This record gives sequence, structure tokens and C-alpha cells, in this order.
Amino acid sequence: MLSAHELRVDEALLTGKSQPTDRNPDALCAPGAMVGDRPTMLHAGTLVVHGTGAAVVVATGGASELGRIAALLHEHTAPDTPLQRQLAALGRRLSVVAIAGSLLVVALGLVRGEPWELMVVAGISLAVAAIPESLPAVVALSLAGGTRRMAARGAIVRSLPAVEALGSVTVLAVDKTGTLTTGSPACVAIWTPTGGEGAPTATGEGSRKLLEAAGLCSDAVVGSSGTEGSIVAAASAAGIDVPALRAGSPRTHEVPFDSVRREMLTRHATAGGELEIVKGAPEQLLPRLSGTAAAAVVDDWTARAYRVLAVTAGAPGDPHLLGLLAMATRYAPKPAKPCSTPGRPGSAPS
Repeated sequence: MLSAHELRVDEALLTGKSQPTDRNPDALCAPGAMVGDRPTMLHAGTLVVHGTGAAVVVATGGASELGRIAALLHEHTAPDTPLQRQLAALGRRLSVVAIAGSLLVVALGLVRGEPWELMVVAGISLAVAAIPESLPAVVALSLAGGTRRMAARGAIVRSLPAVEALGSVTVLAVDKTGTLTTGSPACVAIWTPTGGEGAPTATGEGSRKLLEAAGLCSDAVVGSSGTEGSIVAAASAAGIDVPALRAGSPRTHEVPFDSVRREMLTRHATAGGELEIVKGAPEQLLPRLSGTAAAAVVDDWTARAYRVLAVTAGAPGDPHLLGLLAMATRYAPKPAKPCSTPGRPGSAPS
């Protein structure tokens, strides 16, 4: 860590701790300390839940803690499929039956006075003949046939046991990000008290003030992804030079967003005095204001599955509602059809 401002990190994936831990770049960290005892480090796979900070990358890939865990997982072989377990059980049962039958034949032959050399050879021959040597070949051919049928439908299988494992699937969970959607939200609408609802590229004075304030109260840069990246993109699309705007109104104070307060506060030095901007959940900001019609807009947008942000600005302690921003995840240009209706009775895609 180079710097940190109220930075807290959820390390449950690595340490199992249920509560986030603080990060302090000035803390002392003993050489060889455990992962949970490194307040000066950020690890891949952890989640920042509060604050901001800057750090230098010192390890990637297999050299990171998450990479070491992945290497340990690769050392263990995959569990047997249901078919492999059933074939193993069948093999054990056949072996017991073959051995018991051979011993019985040998015993009966000796009782009848047959030469023991002959009966031993007969018992071994019977045991060998009772074991189905062609069973693995038959199973392999059956799986290969299933692989060929799947390949004809555009599904390439590299491992034959995977064919049988797919046939045992009862619940299929599919991640839509990157297939049906782009995985990056976009600002799809704005609302201002004076101009009402409109596109984020609206050129009205109220819309411009809203996008300027939202751009100042954001840490993203042009080209970034995520919610703040979509805000900066909308401001740039409306003709606002976000870097120049930030340079002209430097930030003097900041309270980062966190999941408890659900808002972010910044203060800026402007020609007209200190400006305080708050961006966050409408249910947190709107109750502090009076005489606003934004609540009905919030209800309408949330009914349309939009994520709504409210933006207020004014002198410290005197906030005024600038407007609302509606965020939505964009669909991919040509999303692929996720699945077709199964032919097996009693099942359907969901």
C-alpha cells in the first residue's frame, strides 16, 4: 500500500474472516506474516468495501495468494463421475462372483477325483472368461457416440467422462454477464426538477449541472467501467470535459462511498466558494430534502429495473437536489441464444 483513506477490505475468500479489515500503509508487518496479518497489503480476490487507496503490484498470477490456492486445487484429481463409480462397483461384484465360481469348480473337480493340475488351469480359465474384458471398450464407444452427437450440435467435449457428467446435471446455473449483457452499466436516463426526464445527452442547463456534479463526485476516468465509469461516459457524451472540470474545481475533502451509508460526499473549491456534492441512493438523500417530486420518478425507474442515483449539491449543510441518474446494464449487440427447449419430459429452461 502507498496510501489509504479509510480503506477496508473483505478478505473472507483468503482468511475466512466475516468482517472487513482496515488497511494502513504505515503499519509494521513482520516478514512471513500470515495473510490475515498483513495490513499493508492488498490481495487478489479480495473486495474493497470502503474507502480508497493506491498500491503497487508486487505479484500476479501464480505468485499471488489466490494463485497459490489455485495451484493447491490443481494438485487434486477430479472426483469420479457417477458412471465411473458404478463401473467400479460392477467390477468388484464381478470379481467376487468370478473368484467364487472358480473356487467352486476347482473344489467340485477335486471331489470327483480330477487331477489338481487340470482343475487349477480350469479354475483360472473360468475366472478370466467371467471378466468382461470388452466392457471398457463398450463404455468408451458409447461415450464417443455421445461426444459425436454433441459435436454435431456445436458442443466440443475434450473429456469423454464429461459427456456422462453432463447427462447427470439436474440444475444448470448460467452467468449472463458477457453473453446476454456486456457486463458494464450505462447511464440511460436523467431527471432534473426543472427539465424532467430525458436522455443523458440532453443539453439543458439543469442536465448539464447534474452531469457536472456527478462527474466531480466520482473517481473514475474516461474509459473506466462500472457505475462511476458510466457517469463519466455520460458527461463526456454531453460535451463536458471531465478532466478540465476537475482541474478547475479541485477536491478539498472526501468521504468515500460505503455499503452502510450508501453515499459519497466530496467538497470542491470553486470561484463561488466551497461546493459540497453528495451522490448516492435516493432513499438516503431524498428524505433530507423537502418538496421534491423525485420519489415518483424513483418508483417508476426501479419498477423498470434501473439502478437509481440521486445527486445533491450546494454549500456545506445546504444541499439542493440536482436530479436523478438511471443506470442499466446494456445487452450485448447480438446475444447468443442460451439454450433450446429440452426434449426430455419434465424439464424446461428457466
